[in-house]
Amino acid sequence: VIPSRQGQGIGFALKQAQRRWALEHGFKVIAWTYDPLQRGNANFNLHLLKTVTNQYHVNFYGEMADGINKGMPSDRLEVTWNLLDKPVIAAAESDSPKPAVDAYPRELFLLYGDDDGKPHLNLPSAWNSRWHFAEIPFQISALKRDNIVRAKAWQLALREALGGAFAHGYQAVDFADHGKRCWYVLEKI
Repeated sequence: VIPSRQGQGIGFALKQAQRRWALEHGFKVIAWTYDPLQRGNANFNLHLLKTVTNQYHVNFYGEMADGINKGMPSDRLEVTWNLLDKPVIAAAESDSPKPAVDAYPRELFLLYGDDDGKPHLNLPSAWNSRWHFAEIPFQISALKRDNIVRAKAWQLALREALGGAFAHGYQAVDFADHGKRCWYVLEKI
């Protein structure tokens, strides 16, 4: 979507047209990948469309030299869009999907940024909570431009946080975007 038209629901309408086409042709699931550090894509895929994921791919496409990916491994999350799931149907019929959870206790964050913007891992010794959260930088593009070393540190920390959660039976079911902070919402399945 060209920049002057972004944020107007065009991408959502396009995905809903794809959903309708897929269902009309007997498909019940669509899957794709995206950069897990891109806040807009995470919010769009997990919160607005209600995809889910427990698949983290390290350097999935290898070295990429375009403006968005240059200088970082091409890590990707593979999302699954279960077209007949209740949250997907509800999201298709609503302008504002409800969050999966209403409270985000600090002690349940697997990854969070400190006041200086550095990533901190806080992996549990026992993975017994129903919910966990993993923060990402609010503006990864600016961070990559200004401090590629810190951007890579976030990527490595996110790999470990999501990889650990996925290995212990969690999946990303939502994304929270609050002010200048944002994070993945992980639920034990």
